[in-house]
Amino acid sequence: MQADALPEWIDLQRLGPGVRTWQGEVAPAALDRLAAASLSVSPAQANVRIDTTAGQAVVSGSATCPVEVRCERCLEAMAWPIETTFEVVAVDRLTEQDDAAETAAEVEAPKGRLALHRIIEDELILGLPAVPRHDDTNCDGGQRHFGPDGEPMPKHRSGFEALAVLKGGRSDEEH
Repeated sequence: MQADALPEWIDLQRLGPGVRTWQGEVAPAALDRLAAASLSVSPAQANVRIDTTAGQAVVSGSATCPVEVRCERCLEAMAWPIETTFEVVAVDRLTEQDDAAETAAEVEAPKGRLALHRIIEDELILGLPAVPRHDDTNCDGGQRHFGPDGEPMPKHRSGFEALAVLKGGRSDEEH
């Protein structure tokens, strides 16, 4: 089954008042910034709704995209499904006054030209984990000390044990 591709750009001035919806996919080739932040990217599926009835274009929708990222604990590749929803208001130009009284996130659409793929990619990037890690507790990252492989972790004295010795409490000989 071939999914319809979402348009890269939408001319908001040609839409007229009303509600329009699009559903389709964004090819991995159009997600170059997401690809740079991950190991591999699959096609993104998205639903987009543009409502122009209130005089401004409100763009809302959802997007999903399975990506592969590197686990920061074990450094192995792992699958990460990104699922995100968004709602932004399209404006001709972003200004400081817009930021001061901002009630909704705004996206720039110069001369009514809305970069749909860019909005979807931005939202998917925001859905990436800051520190990707496997949920599995067996993902230990391997050896975390210097020495031959298989050597047990060296025992370190607790700072509280050292304080107890200083206070005249217990010592290592008492164990």
